[in-house]
Amino acid sequence: MGSWTASSLSFTDVEYGNRRRVSRREQFLETMDATIPWATWVGLIEPHYYSDRPGKTGRKAKPVATMLRMYLEAPNLVRADDETVYADYGYQGAAKRPEITEHEHLSKIEWRIAARKGALKTMTDHDRAIESRKAAVRAKVEHPFLIVKRDFAFTKTRYRGIAKNLNHLQMLFASANWLMRARAIALTQATA
Repeated sequence: MGSWTASSLSFTDVEYGNRRRVSRREQFLETMDATIPWATWVGLIEPHYYSDRPGKTGRKAKPVATMLRMYLEAPNLVRADDETVYADYGYQGAAKRPEITEHEHLSKIEWRIAARKGALKTMTDHDRAIESRKAAVRAKVEHPFLIVKRDFAFTKTRYRGIAKNLNHLQMLFASANWLMRARAIALTQATA
């Protein structure tokens, strides 16, 4: 007689396995995995990727899969009417990538990428002021995201349909704009 294992399927699993409805999230992730061989790419990159070393202080390295997805999505984050892109140091070298240099619109964009933190120490005061200005522009853009995440507790995106998520986010960002304006008015009245 054959032995039973925990990975064996029961009669119920076999009978109802084909009847279960596949969620939109599962469909999306299956499509992504079929389009891009993530496991293969991560396996190729991981041996050469910077890993946390014992005794090393500072921020931990992000996982290879996260960095790979960020790298591949950079060209898709630019809109058709953008002329300048401000990004953090994770996007260094983006302007030199073939999919950007060979693209008609993306090749004309000015990429203002932040310098790494270690490079700031050796910069002149003028260069440090330029880096500070880049950071100020990025902070202005990222502030509404902070309000949506912290004040309105929207930290997870639920897979409930693109239209519902879009509507929810539009309401949250409209509320964030209203809240930022209300805080600015309160500050001006307090100082007057």
